[in-house]
Amino acid sequence: MQTPGPTGSCDAHDVPVASSLGLRQAVVLVGASVRAAAESAVAAGFRVIAIDRFGDRGTHAAAEHWISLEEFRSQGFGVAIGERTLRDLVAEGFRLSIVGGINTGYRWIDPQGATFLGAEPGLLEVSQRPEFLAAIAERARVGFPETFLASEVPDTLANEKDWFLKKLDSSGGFGVRRYDSAVSVNPDTYLQRRHCGRVVGATYLADGREATFVGASRLLQTRLGALPCVFCGAIGPVPLSPDVRQDLISLGNAFVVETGSCGPMNIDVIVGRTGRVTLLEVNPRWSASMELVERSWQERLDRTCSFFDPGPHWRSCIKREAIEGDPSRRAFPVYLKRIVFAESNRTLLPDAFKVSCPDSYVWKDVPVEPTRVNRHEPVATLIARLGTQSPGVTQLRRLFAKRV
Repeated sequence: MQTPGPTGSCDAHDVPVASSLGLRQAVVLVGASVRAAAESAVAAGFRVIAIDRFGDRGTHAAAEHWISLEEFRSQGFGVAIGERTLRDLVAEGFRLSIVGGINTGYRWIDPQGATFLGAEPGLLEVSQRPEFLAAIAERARVGFPETFLASEVPDTLANEKDWFLKKLDSSGGFGVRRYDSAVSVNPDTYLQRRHCGRVVGATYLADGREATFVGASRLLQTRLGALPCVFCGAIGPVPLSPDVRQDLISLGNAFVVETGSCGPMNIDVIVGRTGRVTLLEVNPRWSASMELVERSWQERLDRTCSFFDPGPHWRSCIKREAIEGDPSRRAFPVYLKRIVFAESNRTLLPDAFKVSCPDSYVWKDVPVEPTRVNRHEPVATLIARLGTQSPGVTQLRRLFAKRV
């Protein structure tokens, strides 16, 4: 998530380093926020055209060109890039990759002959349907919350407070509200029973046949006004019990076998007190917590790596790191990603982000020009290294106290 409004240049730490794999091809990245995915794609050797809402300085640093999501929606592939159009670039071999949640869904993206890197809009849409997710959960033998589609809602529900009203074609928790019987359940919404436990986001690389599990993060949520479950960051990668890990592997494989999905993907689950895994959603695309897992692997391997790297490359790394019984092997470093939201309507000044400690935390998704933000809009993202052990309460309190 980034600050609303267009931005320009960048600080040095926003410039990604190209990997030794070299330049392979070009890609157009589309999403509400593409900064992290753009940096990862460049690290894998891709040339990037970025299309998102914000155009923050990190996105400008990683991409050769930036196009606003609103402009792309209005002009489609005819949108101009210099003296050419996006349609020209696609014809020249640029592939299209949807890498961020869009609260209006993906159906409006007309590929017009484009080749997709990863999931196409149709798969992204299918992946949001509760009945499809329930079938995937059953195949993987994990739980799925009791769910009612609009046509199935009973006249009365016991304990209304135990239910969420969820909107299809939404992301980041912005389509989730507490259920109130006074509110209609429309065809684009459904009811789902609330479950307690840790919300975990699992990261995979899919190759159309199986999903390679790479790591998982604890997802953080906050209340913004009437929205009780807004995504506000993550801590990861986190340790998992063997049973939970196996359930996540089964979920990833069940989805890929059913869909033939390729590329980076994310599955969100709730892990209950007893270790029971309950499926929440599947995102067959780049997701926000992935950059923490990627950063941790980069530090562990002591070289640049990317979730845009080929699947065999990752399987080789994972196999090499899976050696057990060696006390000299370091634990994976843990990172915090915290999205800062505006507490009031204000004008955000670039100087607000000059206070940064590269050895402990950095600001991402920030503007370089004064930008007007409204209350509850995302302001910036703080990313901090927490070490190789479980983070201490004092350290987390200090990082969550950072304000802009």
